Amino acid sequence: MNEDVKPASASAMALLVVILAIAVPLIDSDTAAADDDDFFELVFVNVTGRVVTQLDAKGDPVGLSGVTVIFDNGDGTKFTRTTNSNGEFRIDEVAPGTYTITFSKDGYGVLIWPGKAEKDGTSYKVTLTGDETDVFIGNAAMTEAVGTIKGTVYRNGDEVAGVRIELYDTSGRLVKSTITDRYGDYTIQHATGTYYVSVNVLNFMAEPFDVTLGVGVTVNHNFVLEPKRGATYLFGFDLTHSFMVIGGLMGSLIVIFTILYGIHTSRNPGSSKLHSDSKKDQN
Repeated sequence: MNEDVKPASASAMALLVVILAIAVPLIDSDTAAADDDDFFELVFVNVTGRVVTQLDAKGDPVGLSGVTVIFDNGDGTKFTRTTNSNGEFRIDEVAPGTYTITFSKDGYGVLIWPGKAEKDGTSYKVTLTGDETDVFIGNAAMTEAVGTIKGTVYRNGDEVAGVRIELYDTSGRLVKSTITDRYGDYTIQHATGTYYVSVNVLNFMAEPFDVTLGVGVTVNHNFVLEPKRGATYLFGFDLTHSFMVIGGLMGSLIVIFTILYGIHTSRNPGSSKLHSDSKKDQN
């Protein structure tokens, strides 16, 4: 009797071993797959943002197109995008971590960036935790990269109006100019870079100067006019202006004389007739 039971028990044990051998790898595989699914749900983040510039007539910010946006985590992972016509950009499948973000466009500089970014020196940083799959990191505001030159033009201690101030680039090309106002003041705003500034006025000169314009930087410089060498002067004016003054005075005298003569003849109508009769008698 005992001999009949032993073979059946051995067969059952063998079958149980086979079932376990098949089931255990399947359970481990399902668990690993579940773990993998949980991992990839946290890995990638879709990042969006916008770059804006000046406000429109309604006071709403205007999107700035053509801005290069770079996400860089410093470990070899870098994303580069360009803003569209509305100033928007999008970067898909970004791994969680801390990224340095830079914006660049010729003639523009980053002014401020409120939102999820934090300023770190001269750059901005964003930390993506992976808790959100879609993250809007805010609006970056950019302004035209211009600097300002301003000052006053003097001659013998007095302000001089109507003087032309000219801005030249390093190749000698005139890029901008302006005229001093009634108080002798001038202001020029232009893109950042290195330039030199000079005055252009008849028979006078002033020492030009070199200037480097930075974003939001204002450079103050006054010019003092001195006579050009070889210039001819009369009554304290250069020759051309002297003739202009003399001509103006003579014209004024003629007008005054004509007015006075008209008043005289209107009050004494007989005087012109008497003068005419005396001429006839002489003839």
